[in-house]
Amino acid sequence: MGQSAMLRPVSASVVPGFTTKLSPRPELNGRIVSTPDGDLAIVMNGIAHFFENKHVIHALFGDHSIKPDCPIHDVPPGPTLNDGTCLIRAKGTVDIFLVTGLPRTRRHLISTYENFKAYGFEMTMVQEIPWLALQAVPVGPVI
Repeated sequence: MGQSAMLRPVSASVVPGFTTKLSPRPELNGRIVSTPDGDLAIVMNGIAHFFENKHVIHALFGDHSIKPDCPIHDVPPGPTLNDGTCLIRAKGTVDIFLVTGLPRTRRHLISTYENFKAYGFEMTMVQEIPWLALQAVPVGPVI
């Protein structure tokens, strides 16, 4: 897979085989999936979320390389994970959230440490912020 193919922004409308009738695939949660062109996405709550660029991948996985586990067949697309996507927690707390960006910023509680590890997220990438700042981010679905 070429580096340039992995970093190309992808919208669901240009991924061959996607239709609006696909059902979520929760059995693939935490898997890294790829298109035939090598574009990468992570499956969360049964939905494929493409990585907009290498900065997003680094914000979640640090310096670890990620490789696709399987092709993206039959996984419905969700919002792209774009710049600003990050892992956060309020200072002095243990709950970790994935913050996703545009078009609608949301914080998603990662329900357990086991889920955090199953998704392959890197603990050193979690940023601590004031509790009040965390509360300002609208709540999204739990991961």
